[in-house]
Amino acid sequence: MKKKTIFVVRADMTLDELRSARLFVDELIEQKFQPEKPKRKTRNAAAQSLDLLGLPKNLHGALTDASFATVGDVLKQSKASLMHVPGLHSKSVLQLQQALAEHGLALKEDSEQ
Repeated sequence: MKKKTIFVVRADMTLDELRSARLFVDELIEQKFQPEKPKRKTRNAAAQSLDLLGLPKNLHGALTDASFATVGDVLKQSKASLMHVPGLHSKSVLQLQQALAEHGLALKEDSEQ
């Protein structure tokens, strides 16, 4: 069963209360969208086709249009570099990160480029 958090913002709240509320909501959002811990490690995943990741068609198509053929091609990229690929945006990069995490894989850190 899903846990619900009900949050009420009143017009008479002080600025400090509103800031605290925003920090709380931002933290909830960050927790929600962090990639899950790896479920399984896929052997030789880098050499395998992007089909291994089970990506949505639009995401798979954008990657193949940009000449990414294997998982290894994607693993060489950082999140920042993928944001420059036509057809990719923050949500699709997040989906890609989650698909990689399911196989115990991750994109390069932005500072590694």
